Amino acid sequence: MNQNVFLVVARVTDYFQALHNVDVAARASADGAFLISHGKVCGTDLIEILQAIKEERKSHGLAPFWLGINCLDMRGTEVFKKVSPDTEGIWLDDLSIRRHDPALRRVSIIRHARFRSQWRGRSRKSAS
Repeated sequence: MNQNVFLVVARVTDYFQALHNVDVAARASADGAFLISHGKVCGTDLIEILQAIKEERKSHGLAPFWLGINCLDMRGTEVFKKVSPDTEGIWLDDLSIRRHDPALRRVSIIRHARFRSQWRGRSRKSAS
């Protein structure tokens, strides 16, 4: 089993640009792509764009393609509430780690939001 992964990052400006970038990534033999809301679209719109791309690829008989999401304008807890369970990856830029929180309570909040959500990403630990 190959442990190396080639992922492309697409800073999404709209649906058609994202669809094109995913197609280019797939043709370039990338293992997948992360779609990022980088100022042009909000996280909620990005989630809808990701789902529309998955449906578009499926309706054209294209092979499944690994897609992840990074909603820069949303807190991690919010992403887990809104993302579809079949989204392959979630990238969080900020786990809300702060020096004055040595118990990492904020990280625990995100962990619990993940386990309460329907998202089924891989984890070595079960929900507690």
